[in-house]
Amino acid sequence: MLERSFTDENYATLTAFLHDVPGRLRPGGAVLLFFGTSGDVEYLDERISANGLLSATVAERTITVRGEMTMYFVRRLTIS
Repeated sequence: MLERSFTDENYATLTAFLHDVPGRLRPGGAVLLFFGTSGDVEYLDERISANGLLSATVAERTITVRGEMTMYFVRRLTIS
């Protein structure tokens, strides 16, 4: 499970997680999701929308390592 949190081949775990979120949230509940531009942000946004979730960025930070810039962000997911 720990390895899957870092390396999620074909985003199988992320896809399943986002599919389950609407059925697990209580009214007014939210999920905080950490992600970065080293991943497929377009795919993430598609899955969020496809599962009827609203998304708001609540924090972000850009880090440069060995000349490569990556933006990390936290999204608050709620039921639409």
